[in-house]
Amino acid sequence: MLPRRSWVLIAIGMMATMLSCDSVEKPNVEPWHHVQLRGFSFDAPQSLQRDWNYRGIDSYVGVFRSPGMFLDFDYGMYSGSYGGNPVHVRRAYDATLLIRPSDDPNDSSTYVAILSARPRKAYLPSLVMDVHCASAEDLNTALLILHSLAFD
Repeated sequence: MLPRRSWVLIAIGMMATMLSCDSVEKPNVEPWHHVQLRGFSFDAPQSLQRDWNYRGIDSYVGVFRSPGMFLDFDYGMYSGSYGGNPVHVRRAYDATLLIRPSDDPNDSSTYVAILSARPRKAYLPSLVMDVHCASAEDLNTALLILHSLAFD
């Protein structure tokens, strides 16, 4: 078993490779579907399903769950940025991706990928999307999901 640091470096290398491609090739293991939300969309495995029990106060929030993965988003005027490496998101002028080992003792995830993005029009809301992953394989799937993100 490789140390956690090695997995993070491997994931960053895979992310750089994926971001340099023009299209995202989704794994053939499970069918994927297009998730259209208010203001943005992304592609995800069929097993990633919305949990409708979450509501925001001043922004549009939501949670998606699948075995090994927990994705939450915050889309609003006051959604912040968590820094990270610059990435390309369709119709965004500023986007960063931060991948780190999970350090929360109450979180069973091994990795957390945090995407922060602002649309081209500055008066539109920004998006923060966190994906908590149980394994390196789930992290690879999360990177494919994040790479498919597009603002309307």
